[in-house]
Amino acid sequence: MTALLLFAKPLWNTPKNNFSPPDGKKKGNIMSKSAQLGRRDSIIVSLSSYIAATVLCFVSYMRMPEHWEMMPKFMVTAAIATFFIFIMSYLLKNSSMYDPFWSVQPMVFGAGLVAAYGIENVTTHQWITVIGMQLYGLRLTSNFYRDWPGLSHEDWRYKDLAEKSGKAYWLVSLSGIHFFPTVQVFMGCLPAFYLFAAENTGGDSYLILSILGWVVLYGSVLLAFVADEQMRNFRRNPENKGKTMDQGLWSRNRHPNYLGECSTWIGLWILILAYNPSYWWTGCGAIAILVMFYGVSIPWMDRRSLERRPGFDEYMKRTGRLFPKLF
Repeated sequence: MTALLLFAKPLWNTPKNNFSPPDGKKKGNIMSKSAQLGRRDSIIVSLSSYIAATVLCFVSYMRMPEHWEMMPKFMVTAAIATFFIFIMSYLLKNSSMYDPFWSVQPMVFGAGLVAAYGIENVTTHQWITVIGMQLYGLRLTSNFYRDWPGLSHEDWRYKDLAEKSGKAYWLVSLSGIHFFPTVQVFMGCLPAFYLFAAENTGGDSYLILSILGWVVLYGSVLLAFVADEQMRNFRRNPENKGKTMDQGLWSRNRHPNYLGECSTWIGLWILILAYNPSYWWTGCGAIAILVMFYGVSIPWMDRRSLERRPGFDEYMKRTGRLFPKLF
């Protein structure tokens, strides 16, 4: 999900150099220690941090004033969790500590809705939607940890930002790498919130739109899973090193995994349209995510591939940016 949130990259045009810490000094002891952590220890540190952040959310929620509405409570807990993970990123000198947050947040959001309204009060419509959110989060989170080398690695986009922002890097990290995507995912989850908070006024189209929404939601999880597995199998073959993946779902679409990602949020939007059409405006999150992928993240990724992969320009001509190019 890192491709989504690094919107600030086009603001700088300095040449790419080997990465050094934002303060211009050599890597300090803290960074050296975190970089020396192996994959297993890194996963333990990461998972422990997210468990602690989830507990912090729960405790914070319970201690908020009772007269507060649920929406502000959810917003504050998301901000608290984001800031906690940012502190861990800063201490470990690695902003990739935030990467799983994108997929963990919807799982906590959905579970929080069920807990807040009471299991006994959750309808079938709500259960199917929340389960879809959990599957989305579990798939994407597991996909991250399966390929993550550990804290010895940091996403190349973060290194690029560190080079270009200099001493302001950690401010950029806090706002652009941490809080910006938290806001986007929170907006994407708004339809799920109003599936619980709003009254069902779907009328005659309720069942048809609901089925459509569930098909898109669950289908998006399956699409992203298949796309990622195809890419993983391609990369495991040493003979494919440096080559462009143009097989399976990737033969007509350069980013089928991103199509699955965007479709998840569109599915949630369809579900609230089925439940209560007056909350159509909650699609702002799905639209924002779609625009970010299509207009920023994918072009950025394609430019890098053009620089690194021979024949990628020809591949671009016969494939769609986000949607399959059929002709």
